[in-house]
Amino acid sequence: MIRATTARDASVIRREALALARFDHPCLPSLLGADLGAKGPWAAATGALTRLGQGAPTLRTLAQGLRLHESFGTDLILVFGQRLASALDHSHHAGVVHGHLSADRVLLTLDGPLLIGWHRSRISDPGAAPAPDRTGADVRALAALLGLLGARTDWHPTGGAHFAPLLTGDDDARAQAVGHELAEEITDPCLSSVLRPFLTLPTRDRAMSAESLLAAFRDRVPRDAFLQPFSWWLPESTRVLIDGARLDLSSRAEPDPNLLRPASLPSSAEVPLVPGRELATDDEDTDVHEPGRRGRQLTKWFRLPGRPEQVPRRGLLRRRKAGARTVIGPVDSGTGHQGRLALVFGGGTRCGRSTVAVQLASAVAEAAPASGRPPVLMLPFHPAANVIGYRMATDERAGYRQVSPGPRVSATISPDALVLSPSGGWVTLKDSNGADFVHQYAPAGQPPPPPRQHRDILSRMRRLGTLVIDYAGGLAPPGPSLRGTFGDVDRLVVACSGDPGQVADTAAELTWLDQHGHARLVSEAVLVLSDVTGTAAAQSGLTEAESRLGTRVRTVVRIPHDPALRDGGLVDFSALAPLTQEAFRTAGRALFR
Repeated sequence: MIRATTARDASVIRREALALARFDHPCLPSLLGADLGAKGPWAAATGALTRLGQGAPTLRTLAQGLRLHESFGTDLILVFGQRLASALDHSHHAGVVHGHLSADRVLLTLDGPLLIGWHRSRISDPGAAPAPDRTGADVRALAALLGLLGARTDWHPTGGAHFAPLLTGDDDARAQAVGHELAEEITDPCLSSVLRPFLTLPTRDRAMSAESLLAAFRDRVPRDAFLQPFSWWLPESTRVLIDGARLDLSSRAEPDPNLLRPASLPSSAEVPLVPGRELATDDEDTDVHEPGRRGRQLTKWFRLPGRPEQVPRRGLLRRRKAGARTVIGPVDSGTGHQGRLALVFGGGTRCGRSTVAVQLASAVAEAAPASGRPPVLMLPFHPAANVIGYRMATDERAGYRQVSPGPRVSATISPDALVLSPSGGWVTLKDSNGADFVHQYAPAGQPPPPPRQHRDILSRMRRLGTLVIDYAGGLAPPGPSLRGTFGDVDRLVVACSGDPGQVADTAAELTWLDQHGHARLVSEAVLVLSDVTGTAAAQSGLTEAESRLGTRVRTVVRIPHDPALRDGGLVDFSALAPLTQEAFRTAGRALFR
């Protein structure tokens, strides 16, 4: 609880209270109570304390201490980043921009990070969205903190003027230049690949959003990592430094709309950067409390395809075992049979590529009974980020098991056909149509297979049945060789949303393929045009895309705008509207005919 004794204190409390009143997220403080109209204005919010009742350590403190023992692992950085990106997505949709994200304003607890310091935030008027350059500056600052945790440089989030432009957002051109330097300093190439766009793009670029950062994390972070205790991902040395700090979760109820009564402030009121330190002029006295506007919790970027099978404990006790596991092996191990391969790619981001791959695999699986066809396997593949298949932790606390009661994987890929080293294996989760979505099933913290093994993994997986690959990357140089990576591709699926830039990029990719020995693939390709916004402009863009690209491919399929895809992302096929289902069935029938 903080009580104001001066006009400057009152302005700090007012801004902080108005921001926190809009939040309802586990990584953000919640307002418990406030009275801004009292003679001594006060506010109370949730916080984080150690076992001794002291304040939780900041990211700055933890980074200093941890570098004496070990570095942050990539998995920990990504899980940590996913939670903070979710917090920024929540605050931005609530109309609040932090504006001063730094290592001092992130507290670390066993329950997860807590983003504090909202006394200098920018709060939008009711119904207004924050300015894109300000939300973009928040996202770049977060990417910089994550990059510094994984950088080989001796500089870390404890100071240093060289990388300051990434955190302050004052000089966009300088920040972009420094961002390129930081991306080169990140030790793990996959982490560098994920963070590079958010370190180097202008803050006004539409890709500079917390939602885009969550999308970049989705395929790389283990499944349901956000729902697991944060302490699970922490190395022992980090737990010692955190000293048992926990979030105060005693009350997260929405505050009474009448709780906040704005107080009149003198025009000369100032807001301290950190209470008791340097001061900065408060030039925004237009903040309006909007109790009905809240941010978002888990969004579609946390959803992965496939549904775990539920094995009831009662049935397990009656049978005394969970039942035999389903094992996927080679279709014909004696002949080295290679199944059909469909490669789904798109020019640029927001083209609906992942959605097309997931729903297309489901439609192909639905077309024939499971007993009469080989398995239909689907997996994401992004070699630059070292993504090959979704990820799932084997630890008991992850909640996914192979033979125990509770959520259970659908099938195990035979270790004789495909081995995941040094430990773990490959499993699948099925959807309602019986498509198998491939996951790496390994202990938390185990790195994915290195890029040199990708070709062999894909070749072996192709022997198991029909393979649909969600490929994030380009087919023209500097992308990997098409034949060298995938072998003989049976069908190319081109995903596009009608955005002019996407259409131009896609046309360039198809031209390059035409000129380099892949003319048959282009002429027999399936072009899937997705209406991702449902606007008249989107329809016009799709028509233009069809006129430019449709003559170069064999089949064009339009996917109508579907709220289930817009709001839910990689939802099950059964959740789609009937027209959307039929469109994907049409694409599935055209795939291998």
